[in-house]
Amino acid sequence: LEKGAKVNFQSEDKGGLTPLMIAAEKGHLDVLKFLLTKKAKVNIKDSEEYHALMYGVRGGNLEIVKLLVQNKANVNLAGLDGWTPLLDAANLGYTEIVKYLLKVGAYVNDVNSYEETALILAAKNGHTSIVRILLKHGADPMLVDAEGKNALQNAEAAGHKEIIEILKKVTSKN
Repeated sequence: LEKGAKVNFQSEDKGGLTPLMIAAEKGHLDVLKFLLTKKAKVNIKDSEEYHALMYGVRGGNLEIVKLLVQNKANVNLAGLDGWTPLLDAANLGYTEIVKYLLKVGAYVNDVNSYEETALILAAKNGHTSIVRILLKHGADPMLVDAEGKNALQNAEAAGHKEIIEILKKVTSKN
């Protein structure tokens, strides 16, 4: 940067990745902090429409996620096919990141282009603690994906017994 490189440079041969996105995904906290002091833009999207916060979530690093949010990363900014940071975190099983994103305003019932909610993704992938957290935060267990299946039906299809029991209790109240 001191030699004139641009902090928000988007690499054409790497799909429009910025240095901030790479640092977020790789978990390089010191590099991320440095880039942010140089006014790196946190909501720039690459060619897949992903942004630094999504790369931080995918890297599974809560400190990175927090730092990006503290620097105005939009927790509800969707990427390709409508994926949001919360959907990614729920899908990948990152419990602490899910908790944090909900705390800072992530929309609990957002859907991707397949009509999957964070609850459906967590149920489908066997992430029991995330299912509980999402339900506590108002996730709607009756929403259905593009195949017409709700979270319970997705958990049943995947054979996740504990999640099935949790969702049966919740859906019987509706």
